[in-house]
Amino acid sequence: MYFFWFDHFAEHNFTEDAFSQGSWADIEDLYGLYTIQVGIRNQWLYITDEDGLELHTSEIHAQEKVKMYFYAHTMAKQSHNLVGLPAMEDDLRECDKVWGYPYSN
Repeated sequence: MYFFWFDHFAEHNFTEDAFSQGSWADIEDLYGLYTIQVGIRNQWLYITDEDGLELHTSEIHAQEKVKMYFYAHTMAKQSHNLVGLPAMEDDLRECDKVWGYPYSN
Protein backbone atom coordinates (compact mmCIF):
# COMPACT_ATOMS: atom_id res chain seq x y z
CA MET A 1 0.00 0.00 0.00
CA TYR A 2 2.93 2.36 0.67
CA PHE A 3 3.96 1.97 -2.98
CA PHE A 4 0.51 3.26 -4.05
CA TRP A 5 0.73 6.37 -1.85
CA PHE A 6 4.40 7.02 -2.67
CA ASP A 7 3.50 7.01 -6.36
CA HIS A 8 0.92 9.75 -5.68
CA PHE A 9 3.43 11.59 -3.48
CA ALA A 10 5.86 11.61 -6.43
CA GLU A 11 3.15 12.73 -8.85
CA HIS A 12 2.60 15.76 -6.61
CA ASN A 13 6.31 16.63 -6.39
CA PHE A 14 6.74 15.47 -2.78
CA THR A 15 4.71 18.41 -1.53
CA GLU A 16 3.12 19.11 1.81
CA ASP A 17 0.33 21.04 0.05
CA ALA A 18 -3.13 19.56 -0.38
CA PHE A 19 -2.95 16.97 -3.14
CA SER A 20 -6.66 16.23 -3.34
CA GLN A 21 -9.71 18.25 -2.41
CA GLY A 22 -13.40 18.26 -3.05
CA SER A 23 -16.39 16.32 -1.91
CA TRP A 24 -15.70 13.42 0.41
CA ALA A 25 -17.76 11.13 -1.85
CA ASP A 26 -15.57 11.94 -4.87
CA ILE A 27 -12.32 11.47 -2.94
CA GLU A 28 -13.56 8.20 -1.48
CA ASP A 29 -14.52 7.00 -4.98
CA LEU A 30 -11.14 8.05 -6.39
CA TYR A 31 -8.86 6.43 -3.80
CA GLY A 32 -11.08 3.90 -2.02
CA LEU A 33 -12.05 3.98 1.63
CA TYR A 34 -9.75 1.13 2.66
CA THR A 35 -6.76 2.68 0.90
CA ILE A 36 -7.41 6.02 2.61
CA GLN A 37 -7.83 4.35 6.00
CA VAL A 38 -4.52 2.52 5.62
CA GLY A 39 -2.84 5.80 4.66
CA ILE A 40 -4.25 7.53 7.73
CA ARG A 41 -3.45 4.64 10.06
CA ASN A 42 0.18 4.59 8.88
CA GLN A 43 0.42 8.39 9.12
CA TRP A 44 1.16 8.76 5.42
CA LEU A 45 -1.71 11.18 4.94
CA TYR A 46 -4.36 13.16 6.75
CA ILE A 47 -7.63 14.84 5.91
CA THR A 48 -8.90 18.25 6.95
CA ASP A 49 -12.15 20.13 6.62
CA GLU A 50 -12.30 23.26 4.47
CA ASP A 51 -11.01 25.34 7.40
CA GLY A 52 -7.88 23.21 7.79
CA LEU A 53 -8.91 21.34 10.94
CA GLU A 54 -7.63 17.78 10.87
CA LEU A 55 -10.42 15.24 10.91
CA HIS A 56 -10.47 11.90 12.66
CA THR A 57 -11.75 8.94 10.69
CA SER A 58 -15.18 9.03 12.31
CA GLU A 59 -15.60 12.73 11.41
CA ILE A 60 -14.75 12.47 7.73
CA HIS A 61 -18.09 11.12 6.54
CA ALA A 62 -19.91 14.07 8.12
CA GLN A 63 -17.97 16.53 5.95
CA GLU A 64 -19.15 17.57 2.52
CA LYS A 65 -15.82 19.08 1.40
CA VAL A 66 -12.41 17.88 2.52
CA LYS A 67 -8.73 18.29 1.67
CA MET A 68 -6.17 15.52 1.73
CA TYR A 69 -2.48 16.04 2.53
CA PHE A 70 0.59 13.87 2.83
CA TYR A 71 2.61 13.70 6.00
CA ALA A 72 5.49 14.49 3.67
CA HIS A 73 8.34 13.92 6.11
CA THR A 74 6.95 10.51 7.11
CA MET A 75 6.42 9.56 3.47
CA ALA A 76 9.99 10.55 2.64
CA LYS A 77 11.49 8.72 5.64
CA GLN A 78 9.72 5.51 4.72
CA SER A 79 10.89 5.69 1.11
CA HIS A 80 13.83 3.44 2.05
CA ASN A 81 11.29 0.60 1.70
CA LEU A 82 11.35 1.14 -2.07
CA VAL A 83 15.13 1.22 -2.54
CA GLY A 84 16.13 -1.53 -4.93
CA LEU A 85 13.01 -1.30 -7.08
CA PRO A 86 14.34 -0.18 -10.47
CA ALA A 87 11.01 1.41 -11.46
CA MET A 88 11.21 3.73 -8.46
CA GLU A 89 14.82 4.93 -8.69
CA ASP A 90 14.07 8.24 -10.44
CA ASP A 91 11.35 9.12 -7.95
CA LEU A 92 13.56 8.10 -5.02
CA ARG A 93 16.38 10.35 -6.24
CA GLU A 94 13.90 13.26 -6.53
CA CYS A 95 12.52 12.57 -3.07
CA ASP A 96 16.06 12.57 -1.71
CA LYS A 97 16.71 15.98 -3.30
CA VAL A 98 13.63 17.44 -1.61
CA TRP A 99 13.60 15.64 1.77
CA GLY A 100 17.02 14.00 2.19
CA TYR A 101 15.55 10.50 2.12
CA PRO A 102 16.16 7.68 1.35
CA TYR A 103 19.83 8.15 0.41
CA SER A 104 21.19 11.17 2.29
CA ASN A 105 20.12 10.17 5.80
